[in-house]
Amino acid sequence: RSAPRLRRSALRSSGRLLRPLPVGMPREGDKYVVTDAQKRDFFEKGLATLDNLLTEEEVAEIEAVYNRFMSREIHVPGKDFCDMSKPFDTKFEDYSIINCMLPTKYHPPLEGNIYERLAATVAAQLFPDTPMAKDYDQLLNKRPGKADAVFGWHQDMAYWPNTKMTPLTT
Repeated sequence: RSAPRLRRSALRSSGRLLRPLPVGMPREGDKYVVTDAQKRDFFEKGLATLDNLLTEEEVAEIEAVYNRFMSREIHVPGKDFCDMSKPFDTKFEDYSIINCMLPTKYHPPLEGNIYERLAATVAAQLFPDTPMAKDYDQLLNKRPGKADAVFGWHQDMAYWPNTKMTPLTT
């Protein structure tokens, strides 16, 4: 397998140089460039595939922090770390779906990670006239070998207080 060709224009929003992005990534530094076809898919089909959003290196950085949460190396107190499909007093080893709420609250260095920055640029391109901001963050883990680790497709909007948000902006 040959090594990917690299381009040298990748900058973090802080101005620090990143490792160069592979050629062909639809990125301009910390901005993911959404194509007209992707926008059309989003509005006509309700979803769009964003190929090469993150590099393997960027995924590995986020994964390392994720694994620290899942192993409980990063402490998350009380009901903010639970299996919401079971009673709150369930022992950790009996969890089927780990739900870690508000990880950036419990590990502030995760705030503003590359995924969050890129997601913000995607949202801004899809809704250029609608101010967007991250409202909530959580990590989920369906544990292997757990037959009841089912997390079906759903919409949480019914649980929210009355707001001006719509399914498109959530």
